[in-house]
Amino acid sequence: MIAAIALVTLGLIFGVVIVSAVGNSYGVESIYAKGSRANVTLGGAPPQIDNGGNMNSINKMFTSVSKAVLPTVVTIHVVSKESNDMSDDGDNGGDNGGEDNPHNFFFRFFGPNGGGGNSPFSQPHRGESAGSGVIISGDGYILTNNHVVEDASEVKVYTYDRHEYVAKVIGTDPSTDLAVVKIEAQGLTPAAFGNSDALEIGEWVEAIGNPLNLSSTVTAGIISAKGRPLNDLAQEAQKKTKNYPITDFIQTDAAINPGNSGGGLFDMNGTLVGINSAIATTNGMYQGYGFAIPVNIAKVVAEDLIKNGKVDRGYIGVTIREVNDALAEASHLDGTRGVAVNEAKEGSAGAKAGLKTGDIILSADGKDVNSPSELQAIVAEHHAGDKLVLGVWRDGKQVEIPVILKSLDNNDNLASNDDNGADNSDDNGGEDQSITSAKLDNLGITIHSLDDKTKSDLSVDNGVKVTNVNPYSDAAQQGLQPGDVIVKADYKPVTSVGQLEKMVSEKKKGDSMVFVAKTKTGEILVAVHLMKQLSDGE
Repeated sequence: MIAAIALVTLGLIFGVVIVSAVGNSYGVESIYAKGSRANVTLGGAPPQIDNGGNMNSINKMFTSVSKAVLPTVVTIHVVSKESNDMSDDGDNGGDNGGEDNPHNFFFRFFGPNGGGGNSPFSQPHRGESAGSGVIISGDGYILTNNHVVEDASEVKVYTYDRHEYVAKVIGTDPSTDLAVVKIEAQGLTPAAFGNSDALEIGEWVEAIGNPLNLSSTVTAGIISAKGRPLNDLAQEAQKKTKNYPITDFIQTDAAINPGNSGGGLFDMNGTLVGINSAIATTNGMYQGYGFAIPVNIAKVVAEDLIKNGKVDRGYIGVTIREVNDALAEASHLDGTRGVAVNEAKEGSAGAKAGLKTGDIILSADGKDVNSPSELQAIVAEHHAGDKLVLGVWRDGKQVEIPVILKSLDNNDNLASNDDNGADNSDDNGGEDQSITSAKLDNLGITIHSLDDKTKSDLSVDNGVKVTNVNPYSDAAQQGLQPGDVIVKADYKPVTSVGQLEKMVSEKKKGDSMVFVAKTKTGEILVAVHLMKQLSDGE
């Protein structure tokens, strides 16, 4: 009996030893240990990464910038009173950019509640939306978008440290889509202004705002492009104000969504370089393209709004267009650069300074100008009464023309210095005055003699009327339309159909020609290369 008990005891001990050994070989703790998985080891040794220290520096850069600038960005909550309208105006997060027009996908983003949504009732209703803003002074001035607060009946601001304030709208500027609001506070952390002119394509930036009710959200990307003119937004702005809209945008791929409106775009020095204002999208949400108003413009606007409640912007008073190859060639310009003057409005600062149709503006205050939006942006940084020195290409050489900017409201009737008018010459060039119409196939247009009604409607005394434009021609691409009147060709007055036909016949295929045409909205400059004869199906 004693031997049997001893044998059983020995077996138990031997079994426990075997179980312990096997269990521990698989990392499983003994049944007598505390807990069933105390010996589990997860994860491995850190991998060896080349230049890992550099990556840590980059991470530290992003985190440092975020910590520094997050307190400068606020949430703006807006209550607006609006009438029932089933059409979306483009400010709301749910806007698809216009489903009936696939090309109309640039729009302001503001949400996420879309102004309260569409109501089935006809009476006005209150809409609530949330946007963003950037603190620009320690005593409570905040920069945001005009489209965030323009219809507001109540504005509240929530700071990064969760304090709530009632805000007052100080002033708005629809031309730049900027606005300033004020809260009664002291000791706030204002953003440091950077230099948007110094930004380079490919440079890292952070976008900070409150998208989709997600407060204090940081996203990162690069500067994708500069000087983006968004024509859809320009047309939207022009409907709201008689001022010319300023559409010189910084493009970034940092993710921004409804609610980011008015938030800040910051460089890696932690300075404010832009105010986020619009996105390009086909579904109302982020698809990779966001646009910010350059801070150099925003600073001037903010200063004016704080001091005067409005912007005292200076204007040159000219209509302009990009320079194409044909215009550069016809003007003997070394390269396709600058912006061309379509027309200097009568009584404008430009007309007083002597600017005229066909001038090519190459620079403004020493800064190169290669697009209308770039010139607009430089002008937008100045006030009425400021002097702006333009580098202008005229008659095969560059000259400097100082312009004293005027306010748009200044209606002084000053005589234009344009001495290249149509009434300066009565030379008909020997053309046949009996010709009343002609089809200029190598231009893709048909012209006709002026009738009294057209003279009266467009206020012209000379020229030829365009009656047809081939849709595949350069002329059509440059904006020439039936009903326009060509008043100059190669800067010489056009007096008859025969004269223009003769001028064109003396050109060879590939030669360039420049036309000044009077339209219902003003003058335009049309520069084309003569082509072989075109047919409508070509």
